[in-house]
Amino acid sequence: MTSFDRFERSLPALLDELAAARTPDYFDDILARTAATTQRPGWTFPERWLPMSALTSRLAAAPRIPWRLAGAVALLLLAALIGLLVAGSKATRLPAPFGPAANGRIVFTDDQGHIVLGDPATSQTTIAAAGVGNQRPQFSPDGAHLAFLRGTTGGHALVVTGPDGAGEIVISPAPLPQVSFLTWSPDSEQVAVLLQNGHLRLYDAMKAATPIDLTDKLGQLITTVGGGDFNEAAGALFRPPAGAQILVVGAGLNPTIVVADRNGSNPHVVLDPQAAGLNLSAQGGQTRWSPDGSKISFAAAETGNAWSSTYVMNADGSGLHRAWTAPAGTMFDEHNAQWSPDGTKLATQRWELAGNSLDNEMFHPIGIVDLATGSIRDVGPSIPNGYSSFAWSPDGKYILEVPGDDTGKMLLVNVATGTSTAPSWTTSTPAAWQRVTPR
Repeated sequence: MTSFDRFERSLPALLDELAAARTPDYFDDILARTAATTQRPGWTFPERWLPMSALTSRLAAAPRIPWRLAGAVALLLLAALIGLLVAGSKATRLPAPFGPAANGRIVFTDDQGHIVLGDPATSQTTIAAAGVGNQRPQFSPDGAHLAFLRGTTGGHALVVTGPDGAGEIVISPAPLPQVSFLTWSPDSEQVAVLLQNGHLRLYDAMKAATPIDLTDKLGQLITTVGGGDFNEAAGALFRPPAGAQILVVGAGLNPTIVVADRNGSNPHVVLDPQAAGLNLSAQGGQTRWSPDGSKISFAAAETGNAWSSTYVMNADGSGLHRAWTAPAGTMFDEHNAQWSPDGTKLATQRWELAGNSLDNEMFHPIGIVDLATGSIRDVGPSIPNGYSSFAWSPDGKYILEVPGDDTGKMLLVNVATGTSTAPSWTTSTPAAWQRVTPR
C-alpha cells in the first residue's frame, strides 16, 4: 500500500473534522462584554450625513512632485526675490516737497557768474554751470534737478540740469525779459516765473514747450509773488502739500492777498488788508504758505505806519495775528519771514527803530519766532546792512545767511546755539539748500 492510498482513506475524516463548527474558549467572555456596552447612535457616523466620496477625495494624498521640478521652482523664486532686492536698492528715494528733510549741497552764483555747488560738511565746491550771466539757481523740491537763469541776447534763458549740472535743457522757447521771481512746483515737474511785466508763467521742467500763462485767467491781478528776489521756495507760491492752489498779491491801490487754483482759475480774496487796518504796499506782502498749507504769513504795516511787521493767518483769512509783539515803547521794521521746515517757527530779519526814525536804526541778528509762544530770540551775528538772503536748512537746524555787505561771506548759523561758521565761499546773491532723503 502506498502513502497516497493511506492519505486517500483518511481524507474524509479530515474534512469532517475541519468542517465541524467550533466555539472558541473565550466566546463567553466576548458576549459578556458586548452585553454590558451601550450601542453607538447612528447619527454619530459621518456616513449618515456626508457622502463618503467627498471625504475620501479630500483625504486623498497629494501627488508627489519630482524633486528636480521642486528645486527648479525654488531657484526661480530665489532669483526673483534677489532681483526685487537689487532693484529696490538701486531705486532713488526722493524727499517730500515740504517738511523736514536731510541737508544736501548748497548752490549759489559766484563772482564770475558760475553756478557753484558747495558741500557744507567739507567746504569743497564744484562748478555745475560755467559762464557769465548765470543767476537765481534753485534746487527742485525733490533735490533731483537745478533750475537757473542764463543771460542771453534779448533776455534770459530758463535752464534745467541734473543736480550736478549734467543733462542741460533750455526749457524756455524764447528769451525771457526781466524775471522777478523763480521757483519750482511741489511735484518738481514745472518751473514758475513771474516777469516784471506781471505775467506769471509755468514752464515744463523737462522740455522746451510753450508755457502756461496764468495772466489770462488772473488778469492784471498780480503785483508780486512771495518776496521777489529772495530765497524763493515752492511754498512762496504753491500751497502745500499738493500745490493745487497758488498764493499771490493782487494789484491796485489797495493790494489784497489772493488764492487761486493752480491753473489761475477761481481767484478769490482771502484778506483785504485795508479792512483789517493794514497796508501791503510798503513791502509787497512777502506772502508764504506754512509747510502744511494751513496758514499764510506776510509782511504788512499798520495803516498810517511805514514799518512792517510779520503777520500770520489761517489759509481762509481767519485768525489774523502778529507772529510776535514788540515790547512797549519799541518799534521794529521786519522783512522776509521764512517758515521752518516743521512749521513751528519763523525766521525774520528786523531793524529796531529808536524814536520811530530811520536815522536811529539798529539792525538785529536773524530773529527766531516760536509761534506757539510768540517769543523771539536772536541767533548769529548782527550785520549792519542786513542780508541778501537767509533760509532754513532742510533739517531745520541751521540758517544759511548771505550778508548784504561787501564781503559776500556766507554764514551757517546754528539755530539752537546761535553760533555761526563761515565756509570759504563768497557770493552776493541768494543761495539755496538741496533737500535730500535721510539715510
